[in-house]
Amino acid sequence: FREHDAIIDALTPYHKDVYRYELMKEKIVLEIGCGMGSHAWRAAPFSKEFHAVDLSPNSIGLTRKRFQLCGLDDRGIMLGDAEKLPFPDNYFDHVYSNGVIHHTPNTKKAVNEILRVLKPGGTTTVMIYHKNSIFYYVDILIKNQMKYAILKIVPSSLVRMIFSKQETAISLQEEIKKTSWREIGNLALRFSDGHYNPHTKVYTKEEAKMLFFDFKEVVVKLYSGADRWWENYKCINDNFGWGLFIFAVK
Repeated sequence: FREHDAIIDALTPYHKDVYRYELMKEKIVLEIGCGMGSHAWRAAPFSKEFHAVDLSPNSIGLTRKRFQLCGLDDRGIMLGDAEKLPFPDNYFDHVYSNGVIHHTPNTKKAVNEILRVLKPGGTTTVMIYHKNSIFYYVDILIKNQMKYAILKIVPSSLVRMIFSKQETAISLQEEIKKTSWREIGNLALRFSDGHYNPHTKVYTKEEAKMLFFDFKEVVVKLYSGADRWWENYKCINDNFGWGLFIFAVK
């Protein structure tokens, strides 16, 4: 868990400034998509009542284990679907989600659920992927598409020899063989967060604002990880960053 937190801190040094865990003090808080709990364990000590949901049983198990090791109450960590949150209307003071709802089949439905469970005047902070970013156009649509195009034509026997201990690469090649050339770009986007991620979508700033159209106040900002050199330049990151953050008030 310490190693995982160190990676999160190094790759997304902005997260403490974005999520402002200390401002969750005495609030009823929900995280949608807790993963290994790296954000959850930081937010929970400040919260009056903390809940986190994830669709993955493994993620729930890991987050509960982390909470137990930290001496935190893990009863609010549960399996849950972002499109069908298991909570009543107007329950939470704050809801946040980091890089999750763009993986849902119906992202707008997930946003509507956030609106439903928030109290009037409640706040939300959500990160989704930015379409008009260098990472999307260069890394995903060019580099990854070239990589998968090459993998598509390489003989299976050669793939097995090169990736003898990596069954995912072999299975990936078999899936790519079933697709047309036009679909390779979609495959590259899907695999940006790991093989066989079923859904990944990207949004422009305008599209993000439309997703949150029913909220009273909506502010959109760009932040990106520290693993890409161009994002060290503020003028580039502010316009072409990968992480699209929405700050909204119900």
